[in-house]
Amino acid sequence: MAFLFSIRTRAVKFNCAIIGVVKKKNVKKRIGFDLDGVLADHAENIKKTAERMGLKKGSLKVKKEIYGELSLTAGVIRGAQKAVKNLIKNSEIFIVSRRRPESRKVAGEWLKKYFDFAPENIFFVDEDKDKADIIKKLGLDFYIDDKMSVLLNIKGRTRKFLFDEAGIYKKERYGGIKVVRSFEEFLEELNRLE
Repeated sequence: MAFLFSIRTRAVKFNCAIIGVVKKKNVKKRIGFDLDGVLADHAENIKKTAERMGLKKGSLKVKKEIYGELSLTAGVIRGAQKAVKNLIKNSEIFIVSRRRPESRKVAGEWLKKYFDFAPENIFFVDEDKDKADIIKKLGLDFYIDDKMSVLLNIKGRTRKFLFDEAGIYKKERYGGIKVVRSFEEFLEELNRLE
């Protein structure tokens, strides 16, 4: 009798484990991406524009220039297309990015050119601080941005990633924010968290 009980206990535990895995597969992760500096690579445009204008790379005039029509010539961050293509199979993907109203159409055209995002999943805000509200309303599980200030402003259960391709930040966690230097690393972290 004890032997039979032991087998039943194991069978019940085993069945529970299978049900748990099936449930997990049916739940789609909700992943949000910033656009500029995470998907769109403006580095070359910034450099050329700053030189042409005789200004520093971070100047407001340079930023205004590159986020206009020049955005259409921005490159794609290495590994971004492949990562998004893989993630979109089992996840809901969102864009939450700061863009002024006059540059949103161009940003949308760039996204359409390189990615296959549902238009209803693209959200632009006027200020970086407004991203947190959108992320919360969308109930994102994960969000990746290239600005620490944006990530520090996000409260709640969303797991936050700082995209730091240049290696400015140390490879550690900053108040629950995980630093990743590539999309390969980002995907590894997502898989580890499942």
